[in-house]
Amino acid sequence: MSYVLLAWIATIMYGLETVIIKLSGKYAIKNPWLFNALWNVLFTVFMIPIFTSHPVALPKIWGNLLITSFLSAVCCILYIISTYRLDVSTISPLYNVRTGLAVLFAALLLGEKMTSHQLSLVGIIIVMGFIVTVDEKFSLQSFFRKDIIIALIYMALLALYVVYAKKTILDIGYWSATIWQTILIPIMLIPTFPKFSKEIKSITRKQMIPIILVSVTSTVGYLLANKAIETNVGITSVIMTFPLPMILAFIISLIWPKLMEKHPLKIYAIRFAATAIMFMCALGLG
Repeated sequence: MSYVLLAWIATIMYGLETVIIKLSGKYAIKNPWLFNALWNVLFTVFMIPIFTSHPVALPKIWGNLLITSFLSAVCCILYIISTYRLDVSTISPLYNVRTGLAVLFAALLLGEKMTSHQLSLVGIIIVMGFIVTVDEKFSLQSFFRKDIIIALIYMALLALYVVYAKKTILDIGYWSATIWQTILIPIMLIPTFPKFSKEIKSITRKQMIPIILVSVTSTVGYLLANKAIETNVGITSVIMTFPLPMILAFIISLIWPKLMEKHPLKIYAIRFAATAIMFMCALGLG
């Protein structure tokens, strides 16, 4: 199957995932640390069939694998926190920032060529990234609030993760990289246990529904995305910046305005315009 098709299917899975996480944060599990822990544990459980069908030995090269796994663990935390705190129509376009930074990091760390034109496109993407955070107050403070900074740090680390994921796959192969990351990430999240230790005892079956749904979409998206990255980092990153969650959030806001988020149409117009510019720049980078 073409890596382009794999990347698009992964994008759909991750789009649904973001919306489910946002709804869970509002109506099911209020603690993002608890959600993140349960999600990663269940994700590992869903990956067990992969472990059994693709047995692998201990890696001979650990350096890039450990860095990739650590970056992934931190990104998981920042992803959940950002999705809980920000509008879906804000965080979704910010993945274009990840694309720009991924190209920049690939040039710095993988030796890929980067032209002055590409550098200017990265600059435009970053500027538009701040514009998509605009709210009804049209205040400069909306660009620099803590939640946005956290999301931008997440995008920077995610871009770095993409580069190291590629290096890890080159070191030990696709399946070994996939399986060992899955094993290492929950281990690296153990220090977060005090953040949710009291609440985990009272989790209900109803609260587990979004965790199960997100774990399914994550498993499919993760496998397909890694397989696409194995072939091409740049184009895969561009495809996965398509703002599907933003589109879904806008549609939901029209049908069920109180369900997830609701803003005046002019706010959505600004966000979509900035997102379109970002996406075109990302295509130029690809």
